[in-house]
Amino acid sequence: MTPCVRHRFFGWPFDALQQTDGGYPNGEGGERGYIPINYPPLIQWKYVAVLIDIMAAVAALATLAWAIEWRIRRREARKP
Repeated sequence: MTPCVRHRFFGWPFDALQQTDGGYPNGEGGERGYIPINYPPLIQWKYVAVLIDIMAAVAALATLAWAIEWRIRRREARKP
């Protein structure tokens, strides 16, 4: 059986973490179709991407909070 390398990426909107490990495919596909080799995976952090991901999340939450608060205040102002 030929070993293969699996790359997994985490983060949004940029890949902040890359995890690389080796193993053997067993033909089932997906996560169950992979037999890992017994050594720790290689983990690579991209710190600039982590910072950008955090700023994007904070911006998205702030925009959502502002939109909800605006709607609540608009509704309160229309009540007699």
